[in-house]
Amino acid sequence: MAKNKVWKINQFYGGNAIDEKLGLINQFADTSKGIDVFYKPSILRGNLKMETVETGATAAGMIDFIDASDGVTYGYGYLAKGGANTWMTLWKLTGTTWSAVGTASAGAPAEDGQVIEYKDYLYFYSRLNTIGRYGTLSSSPSYTEVWQTTTNSIVSNGAMAIQKETLYIANGNNVASWDGTTWTASTNFDLPSDWTIISLIPWGKYLIAAATSPESDTISRMFFWDTSATSWEFAKDIPRGKLIGIVNIGDTIKGVVLNPVNDSNHIGSLNVIEWTGGAVNVVWTHRVKGLTSASTNFNNNALDSKDGILYIGGVINSSTGVGGIYTYGQPVPGGQYSFNHAIDVGAVVLEHFYSIKWIGSYLYASFLDNTGTDYKTVRTDDTTDAYEDIQYDSLIFDGDKPYMKKKIERIIVNTNALPANAQVTLKYKVDRASSWTSIGIMGTTGATQMSFYGEFNEFKELQLQLTTNMSAGEGLIEIIGITTLYNEVSIPD
Repeated sequence: MAKNKVWKINQFYGGNAIDEKLGLINQFADTSKGIDVFYKPSILRGNLKMETVETGATAAGMIDFIDASDGVTYGYGYLAKGGANTWMTLWKLTGTTWSAVGTASAGAPAEDGQVIEYKDYLYFYSRLNTIGRYGTLSSSPSYTEVWQTTTNSIVSNGAMAIQKETLYIANGNNVASWDGTTWTASTNFDLPSDWTIISLIPWGKYLIAAATSPESDTISRMFFWDTSATSWEFAKDIPRGKLIGIVNIGDTIKGVVLNPVNDSNHIGSLNVIEWTGGAVNVVWTHRVKGLTSASTNFNNNALDSKDGILYIGGVINSSTGVGGIYTYGQPVPGGQYSFNHAIDVGAVVLEHFYSIKWIGSYLYASFLDNTGTDYKTVRTDDTTDAYEDIQYDSLIFDGDKPYMKKKIERIIVNTNALPANAQVTLKYKVDRASSWTSIGIMGTTGATQMSFYGEFNEFKELQLQLTTNMSAGEGLIEIIGITTLYNEVSIPD
């Protein structure tokens, strides 16, 4: 009797593979989700769940978050987004409860605006051309609604940055500045008329103003300005569509560009860009469907970074409301980087993504769900038993012989000792079937291995799926390996 051949998966390197069959060994298909790619490549497990943190501010529609020097987490948003009182509000988080520390008397905040700390004060747009502030943070802070005004009145994209000990505030195609003594409503930054600054990023001696053109959704540039000069020095074209935003990660500029589509029947792309000198390069492309606009799906405040990783919050498919928090930058063997659906924000259907921000060990997120009225604020849960369910979809396996039929003898799943009530469900697809076929469930408390037998369909190509049912109180499920024993059946005539 011929010895069984073996397809063994015991290294779960993070990130979606470039191709559905090729790419690095044991990467996973882009339909996978909830996987903690930052843990260990030999163990497959879920991320910590997101928990709702909105008591006191259930309709705040948080636009930005900040970890201030007074040790307090603040949120910049609305008094009641979607309601009658859409005024700008600065929120303060105590434990898991938000309270307002300042509310504008009229006017809304700048969508995709920011809150920033500078010299013991928080600064933000309190109206569409009015800068408010809150401080001093070190002693008895108070709220000032109308502190200064900007040259342009804006409805969105109120980017802010600190460069050379000076605070800079974007307003349309202009930049205002405050050095702690003098407010300048219009600096020497002479961006062409009607361009819109999306991001302000310090980089070396420069302040980078990343902006989009009014002429086309496909023209975006980064303008480099030595703020001691009277004009920006040089610019770099950004390829592949409309700029969403940029961040500085270790002096490498990384960002996201959306190439939207005209209707739900066409495919667009979400592109990760990098710049370290020379041309701006597209380093990863992810297909998206039904995105006719950047503003309702991705924005600058839904970008952040931690430990060299770019985090992206957004809606990937407008037709079905699929989205969440994605990552780019986890290295995998061979020096490649990965784009991964990292964290589920807890909404089955998403309509609009506002912001994400790392604050200490918490990742905060703000979004609107499909009800059109539920403005959620969530953060990663810090309890060790609150893990997200995972869905692991393998790449397609053909044993390097796509022409040959093969028959599965059995499939073995290895895990940690399963906690009480835990379940691991195994499914498969052969020859690119349209749906998964259930094989069985591993669910015995304390079990570490299970062999699955059955009348499996013969295959030329095989794909496996594992899902878990981790929930609070049950504990963590870790997948250690999947082994498929099979035989080659025939060679076609």
